[in-house]
This record gives sequence, C-alpha cells and structure tokens, in this order.
Amino acid sequence: MSRISRFATAVVVSAGVSAAGLGLLLSDKVHGTNNHRVYENWLAYCQANYMTIGADGKLMSFTSFYDPVANHKLNGGPGAAIGAALLILPQDRRIASLIYESAVSEHRWNDPATPVTNFRPATSST
Repeated sequence: MSRISRFATAVVVSAGVSAAGLGLLLSDKVHGTNNHRVYENWLAYCQANYMTIGADGKLMSFTSFYDPVANHKLNGGPGAAIGAALLILPQDRRIASLIYESAVSEHRWNDPATPVTNFRPATSST
C-alpha cells in the first residue's frame, strides 16, 4: 500500500470525511442531488468499526487513526472525537451529541467543582 493510500485511510477515521460530508450535504441542498448518502454509509461504518459504546450508552473509545498495513488502531477516549463531533453535528445530531456528552462526562466539564487542568494562558511574545 502506498504512503498516499495509508494517509487517506488515516484521514477517513478523522474529521476529514465529516468535513467532506458537509460539502456533499451543501451540494445536495443547492443542486437537489442525493450524494450525501455516501457519507451516511461511511458514518454507519465508522460507528461499527471505529467507535466503542459502553453498556451505559456512552462512547468509550474512538479511533483517530487506522493503519491497514499494520492492522493497528490508535484509539482515544471520547475527547479524541470532539473535533469530529462539531463537523458531524449538522449531519447527524444523535451521533454528535453522543460524542459531545460522553466527552463532557469523561472530563467532568459539567461539574463546576472540578478544577480546570492543563490550562496555560497565552503569553505575550513581545
């Protein structure tokens, strides 16, 4: 497999395809076509192969990168998918909400008693 196709596989799992899906959705709205169904099929594949849902219905892991040559998935928690959730939202509110709510729960962003960690204010370069 070439480097280009390996890179393309990595992009498929990330937000790249969701951004392309937005383009298809816009094109369908403007031109009255039905090309967005390709993205809908990919999103179903993504759920089955790159997302792990726990017994409580929350997202447990999300694959950010998949290398088909090594057959290796780089999985992260729900926070790893938060960027993709913003692109998925206009296309599938249920999945985007699942990702967002799972990340909020995992990081306890909805708990005012939880301190903000790993926050470094921007410093001036002057």
